[in-house]
Amino acid sequence: MSGISHHSADGQRGGEPYARGSAAGPVVGPYSRPGKIAIKHDKIVGDLRQQILCGQLSPGDRLPTRNELIERYDVSSVTIQRAFDRLVDDGFVYSRGSRGTFVCQTPPHLHTYALVFPAASEQQSLLSRFWTALKQSGEQLAKSRQGVTFRSYYTAGPESDRDVFTEDVRASRMAGLVMLYGAEELVNTPVWQQPNMPRVVVAPLYDANEPHPHLHTEDSTRIVLRIDSLYERAVRYLTSRLRKRLAVLSMGVGQPTHSHMVNMARQAGLSVDETHVLEFSPDLPQAARAVTRLLLRQPAETRPDSIFVADDNLLSDVTAAIRAEGIATGAGAELDVLSHCNYPALPPANVPVTYLGFDCGHVLRSCVTFIDTRRAGQPTPAETINVTAVFESELPAR
Repeated sequence: MSGISHHSADGQRGGEPYARGSAAGPVVGPYSRPGKIAIKHDKIVGDLRQQILCGQLSPGDRLPTRNELIERYDVSSVTIQRAFDRLVDDGFVYSRGSRGTFVCQTPPHLHTYALVFPAASEQQSLLSRFWTALKQSGEQLAKSRQGVTFRSYYTAGPESDRDVFTEDVRASRMAGLVMLYGAEELVNTPVWQQPNMPRVVVAPLYDANEPHPHLHTEDSTRIVLRIDSLYERAVRYLTSRLRKRLAVLSMGVGQPTHSHMVNMARQAGLSVDETHVLEFSPDLPQAARAVTRLLLRQPAETRPDSIFVADDNLLSDVTAAIRAEGIATGAGAELDVLSHCNYPALPPANVPVTYLGFDCGHVLRSCVTFIDTRRAGQPTPAETINVTAVFESELPAR
């Protein structure tokens, strides 16, 4: 089992119904049984699951036989079979027929990692290239590490996966949580209060002089995307190429991109005209195409000789405009285009550009390392891990 899977709000995994309930709490769904039978069924499931979680039963170990469990719990063989079926559906055990039932080699509490998106649906999550890059990184990591799975949950809005996600956390169907900025919505919920569930919060930081944003608690760590490093490296790159006039194009009105980037550029000797600092609505990124064409039709002495695209969603339209105007880009050309990006999901470009951004593979590997270390019982003090922007040429060989 590998790759990224998705839980939908209809209570199904991979198209098959599964039990919706905690390891110790009441069960609803296909395994529900009235009265004492339900209580015994839940106890059997909870006991066996706990033995797997604590390592009393290791991957590959055989579970007690049906006859042993019948005698231990004073139940029928049907009740034992239903308990086994539930553990099979949850991914903890598998049956080998007459040879018995065994703990899976890759049980979910050791090999499944949750990617928690503050979006209402998978379709909405595709609007963020950063989220897309994280998913692609998860697929790459799953291919390189046998048995690893990344499972996506969308927890915002009334039609979200929050209920299913909460139940999976309660039942320890995952090794740990990778929570993207927006995790505040889950504070004081069962997800945040679940004991022994490692959490990593991934959040951006625009200014090193400001307090670190988002949640940082004693039992979680935080990976910070240093947006300020993106600006600093962009400015150094452009000044090293002797550029003089910079335009900054970004998405979203009032974003902190402008003041930080513009101040750094001006301090480094770049001219940034106020009319060359442009914001575009996330609903109309294509507007950047027409505006860029107007920008490049200015007289040569005022036209920017460098463009920094601060949001990768704009790059396709910006570069389409540059191509339409017939302006050459790159080394020795009249214009340099430097674009923010999230590896490995590079935004498409219609002319040569230089990419500078965040390696989501590195982000995800850091998350997994923290979760695995915590799961192994090793000391994992709450900390902040800073991730800085890198050029495409600086990425490790894949």
